Amino acid sequence: LSLTVETSNIDSVSDITIFSTDGTGNSRNPIGSFSLLQGDQLPVTYVPLFNLASSLISTGSLLQFELTENDISRIAEVSTLSQNNEISLDFGNGTELITSLETLAPDPNLLVNDAAAIDLTNYTGPLNARFTVYRESALDNKVGFYTTDFVDGGIRTFDALTGEKILRPGSIGYKEAALANRLDIELTGENEQVSTFNGTIASGAFLGTFVMVDGVDPAIGEVYFSHQGANGNSRDHSKHLGDNTFGFEDQLGLGDRDFNDLVVQIDVTPLAAV
Repeated sequence: LSLTVETSNIDSVSDITIFSTDGTGNSRNPIGSFSLLQGDQLPVTYVPLFNLASSLISTGSLLQFELTENDISRIAEVSTLSQNNEISLDFGNGTELITSLETLAPDPNLLVNDAAAIDLTNYTGPLNARFTVYRESALDNKVGFYTTDFVDGGIRTFDALTGEKILRPGSIGYKEAALANRLDIELTGENEQVSTFNGTIASGAFLGTFVMVDGVDPAIGEVYFSHQGANGNSRDHSKHLGDNTFGFEDQLGLGDRDFNDLVVQIDVTPLAAV
């Protein structure tokens, strides 16, 4: 099941949740979710996609789509469109998604835990990564990446006296361990423009991400990690915006909470297949 945004008239980042439900709508089980940005803030080429795998959809099941904006939830009105077997999901107030059933599986979504981690453990060998960056911020932010051993951001370290230790986000020394595992990739962009980057990354591990606000040196300045527990303010500065697409909020107290200050779409392919 593939979803795209037709129109978005929300005034703040909102959550879309997909439920499997019974005929009454009372028994609901969430099976997918992503966040929706305020409309008309990024270039028109920004077209996020969200796909729900067939393994999550049983034949004969009923699906319900819910948008939550400023703690107020609205259920989509569903109607069939005439072309391409598409279906309109109208949440009212000028916000509409289009959904359709696809026969070919899309590229896998690598983001887990609301974009806290990028999962590369199902790949082997070097990967070609293509990054598309959108920016809506007065600050020259940069996004960096680092490897972790566990999906929750845990990093194995070794000390000659104490032996192996796993540092979790929020532990003393976590920032230093994360920066020691940095990839040689930094992403940035021009305000209201689209930028693309290519790089080679290793497979077999998880990646965490972090934003360097206004290009601060991460070794001496504060950065915001995708793993919320690693942030000094204990705030969540990243959002899952669609398959392999995430956005950062760059202000200390989450500011305007628009999460479009730097938006990144990532596409990876095995290097041998390029």
